[in-house]
Amino acid sequence: MMQSIACPIGMAVSLFFCFGCQSSETSKQDGIPRIAISEEHILPFDQVATEVRFISLRPPENPSQNLASMIYHLFISDKIYYATNWYERTAVHIFDLDGNHINSLEKKGDGPAEYQLIQGIYIDDEVLSISSGQGVIKQYSLSDLTYIKEFTLGKSFLLSNFYPLDASSWLISVEFTGELDENGTFPVFMKVNSENGALSPLPIKASSVNAKLGEGSIAPFDNQFLLNYGLSDTLFTYDGDHVHAHLVLDFGNKHPDQKYLSANPEKFDQIVLDQSSAINLGHINYTAHTIQLKTFGPKESRMLDVKDLRTFPFHTVFIGPDQQVVGFLSFSGAEGKGFAKDGYFYEVLQTEDWMYAMENNLFGDYGAALEAYLETIPDPEDPIIMEFKVAF
Repeated sequence: MMQSIACPIGMAVSLFFCFGCQSSETSKQDGIPRIAISEEHILPFDQVATEVRFISLRPPENPSQNLASMIYHLFISDKIYYATNWYERTAVHIFDLDGNHINSLEKKGDGPAEYQLIQGIYIDDEVLSISSGQGVIKQYSLSDLTYIKEFTLGKSFLLSNFYPLDASSWLISVEFTGELDENGTFPVFMKVNSENGALSPLPIKASSVNAKLGEGSIAPFDNQFLLNYGLSDTLFTYDGDHVHAHLVLDFGNKHPDQKYLSANPEKFDQIVLDQSSAINLGHINYTAHTIQLKTFGPKESRMLDVKDLRTFPFHTVFIGPDQQVVGFLSFSGAEGKGFAKDGYFYEVLQTEDWMYAMENNLFGDYGAALEAYLETIPDPEDPIIMEFKVAF
């Protein structure tokens, strides 16, 4: 079952109200690169992507499952791990790198080895970790999917992004709980001790005005982590002890007025309709010295329809090793965090994603390859992972 793409403007606005922006003081520090992102950087997909490959995820046949869902989590190592959180069929499905089904972990329930939902996944050292709600992490062996143990990261968090720092410390980002400090802000990222639950907030804070939905995003970055969150004009790095500003995003004359947004949140829907501001949506991936973001509005949409989010100017943007910038119109809109590994980027295309892209010739020269590939797969309703590299 697919999520409807028709929605009122209120839902469109909620996609952007992820988090508040960091103070502009950070962007004024010497030595921090300032990266311009504008309309000229948004190009046709076939001018940005190389080595494009399409991978259909073929679901298990017994029992049969429908993997088509806008609520998913993707992780790629030597296999493809695709978790769905959809009605009663909440599961982690494992495929080889060609999309052939290998195994599935499906243990929805109330028992100690079971989960009620899947908020996020992480794979490391032959262990599958699942965030199952209330800050609880449940772990399973990758070899046979047997249950290992569970532990809690902090308090009752909605937790979709979590990475281990060492044997007992984790880096997390959480959904806003409504708790604010004396300055009316809250920490977006925290370091958590999994043995005693001690929380150490990182010094990156956001305002409740913009914290309607979503949470910060984390990407492994060499021996550190890249941190990003919606509406921020700064990307940060964290080495387990210290946070540093990594680079500043500069949208030029479309750079949002943070004070105006904070003081006039009710005006935000009009800013979206006018496409007068370009906005960092908060996603982040990293591989081969290249950062991947999602943005709204660097290049305006000439056919924006408030009832169809696919007409909104959501862009997938890449910042290269020499600070080059390229981007293209996002095939999955504001949804989907995708994945990055070994120089390749991965984006999940649900049926409605690739159909819209084909109808509007968004694949360019790669459209014929996808059309030919669709004729070879048993069910075009299954999700398709698009694998590609980026050319600057």
